[in-house]
Amino acid sequence: MSSGNAAAVVIRKFRTRIQAARCDYKLAVVLDRIAAADLEDLRRVHFVEALIQQIGLVNDKRNIYGNDELYMNNIPRGLWQIPRQLAKLAVFLSSRKIESFLEIGTYTGHTFAFLMAYLVRFNPTLFGITMDLYKHNPVEHLLRGRFKAQFTIGRNQHFATRRFDFCFIDGDHSFDAVSADFNIVGRNSKICAFHDINDAIVEGWPGNDGGVPRFWQQLKTNHTDWDFCEFTCHSRGDRVMGIGVAVSKRQHVSR
Repeated sequence: MSSGNAAAVVIRKFRTRIQAARCDYKLAVVLDRIAAADLEDLRRVHFVEALIQQIGLVNDKRNIYGNDELYMNNIPRGLWQIPRQLAKLAVFLSSRKIESFLEIGTYTGHTFAFLMAYLVRFNPTLFGITMDLYKHNPVEHLLRGRFKAQFTIGRNQHFATRRFDFCFIDGDHSFDAVSADFNIVGRNSKICAFHDINDAIVEGWPGNDGGVPRFWQQLKTNHTDWDFCEFTCHSRGDRVMGIGVAVSKRQHVSR
């Protein structure tokens, strides 16, 4: 590599670190805002949606965010979410007793950080774990001292004997993988949510075998011992992401 190319690589890495720091700063500001917000405001979807937009969205060149495109960060760091969908999930959970939370699929940890900050306002004793197969420079440092939270590298089998009040499955999006995540961990939770239940790209991706959308439809058909709701709103009406929630009729206790 020539000295000029080497210098360019160094500069690009430096710029990426600066941009990552800016993304993390925006997240930290919102975590503080959630901590100080009135609980009634936190039960309003539009208020929560604005907080999510302030954090910023993962840079994605596929033109998936619709009107939320202007909240996209300059790098692949932030929330990989449609803000209204995540806001509706959060408000839905605000009326539930959630003292333990497992997320499968950390990525950079922004979704986990947001949900921890939000849920702990309604459940002060909340303990959360986020798990991934790989480490993607997560925001673990921002959560130290704020919440009882754990970042873990591992597989779903590590939690096969654990019971959680809330499980959010957002890992491998293939049909087999999401089925395994639910059967090993999710079905033992009081509330289990799934990301990308209404995503055309996930559904048609080679090797996914219908992916999360196919799994979600089968889950609703075959499991009568759960109640289901969906948050699939999109500013253009596109099939992008979507969050599905299954609430166990046998275990759920409403606050």
